[in-house]
Amino acid sequence: MSDFRFGCPHCGQRFTGDAVYKGSEITCPACQKTVTVPNPVARATLPRATASTAKAATESADISTPALLSMVCALGLGAGSLPGIVLGHVAWVQLRRHPGLRGRRLALAGLVLSYTFLLVTGAFFLLGVVVLNPKSGRQLTAQQEAAGMTNAAASQLVDEVKIGDDPSEAAHGLTSQFSGKGVYLDRPVRDAINGGCISYIMKVDPVRPMTLRCTYWGNDNHRRRFDILINDHVIATQQLEFNDPGHFFAVDYDLPPTLTAGKTEVTVVFQAYPKNTAGGIYRCQTRCR
Repeated sequence: MSDFRFGCPHCGQRFTGDAVYKGSEITCPACQKTVTVPNPVARATLPRATASTAKAATESADISTPALLSMVCALGLGAGSLPGIVLGHVAWVQLRRHPGLRGRRLALAGLVLSYTFLLVTGAFFLLGVVVLNPKSGRQLTAQQEAAGMTNAAASQLVDEVKIGDDPSEAAHGLTSQFSGKGVYLDRPVRDAINGGCISYIMKVDPVRPMTLRCTYWGNDNHRRRFDILINDHVIATQQLEFNDPGHFFAVDYDLPPTLTAGKTEVTVVFQAYPKNTAGGIYRCQTRCR
């Protein structure tokens, strides 16, 4: 049996009949008129979306180019973090305006990776500059160094090692490793190579704030990085890298009061970094500030 529904053409009364009775005449119980059973009309069926068609439609959508580039830049680690962030935000704006585009996960991954690499790079930079690299000294101008040699400033001088002078260095308890002395531009100089060190015992004022003043050659460069220690405490790190080409220059290192208070002498050490040189040192003085 194949039931179908039809209506009375005179009064609209609805009937349910069997297709086998098509063409037969019946009496409408509502209006008592004769009605001919019509041929059943096939129902129109709409195509149903299948998983395969949905998948095909999704795959046909374009991928957001900024989202893809954001991910590519993010994989470039720190070098691509900033472009990755910019492109990731551009991709989000594009994806909101065009819902048919794909690439939300790529944009999100690009943003997360780029921000992470940027933060990690910044943290390592901050660690290297602030924590691992102690503050260096205060470089003096030629005029400031000359003024420090006048008689008016002589009262500030507490002690001085005459570099390269055997009696003076011996009187200051010179100890060294991989160190040698020489003369450059008529000025005696001492350095310590291959991670070596130079150590002196120098007088300080037990009450007044103190400064260590050292003089270097402005053209020295290439692996000349060394720590300056007072009684085994690092107070500064000095890098000689064309600091003042063609001139000698002086640097003042302020000594922490806790290292000099109540003392009349301290041990000054110039400790080179591995495979680096400490110095050359042309003058070494302790002075009151």
